[in-house]
Amino acid sequence: MSLTYQNISNEIDNIILNNFKIHPFSFGVTKRNIESILSQYLAMSEAFPYLQAASQKKLILNTIQNNKDIEKEIELTSVVGNFLCWDETGGHSTILKYGNKGLTKILDTEKNFHANMLKKDVKKILNKNILPNYTNTTASYLLNLLKGLESLDHI
Repeated sequence: MSLTYQNISNEIDNIILNNFKIHPFSFGVTKRNIESILSQYLAMSEAFPYLQAASQKKLILNTIQNNKDIEKEIELTSVVGNFLCWDETGGHSTILKYGNKGLTKILDTEKNFHANMLKKDVKKILNKNILPNYTNTTASYLLNLLKGLESLDHI
């Protein structure tokens, strides 16, 4: 399959339809379930950069095991995945704000990780701390997300 916007878009649509029938927010957000929803969203936010990074594993292992050069499609997938990881962990905004001189500030994960920013926002909204909740639905969603990201190696 050639790498075109339409092919990638169709593949992503198929992955979503086949693997993400139930999303942690499928049943809506109400005053009654807001804490539960936010704790599940926090779990997803916490997991996203790790899953995005892990999704590249099969791509490089395939290249290594088949003793071949890295294909352009893998480079493109990798650069987007790496940017998403960089953004989720606060690197992008830190460098935009401070430039290269602020590079050491990326180690302030309590301040820069999106999941930690969300924890602070949720505390303001609910007036209490919540923990990430990897419910069966959330865990299934995240594992299917990883599976979908890993399946991009056949595009």
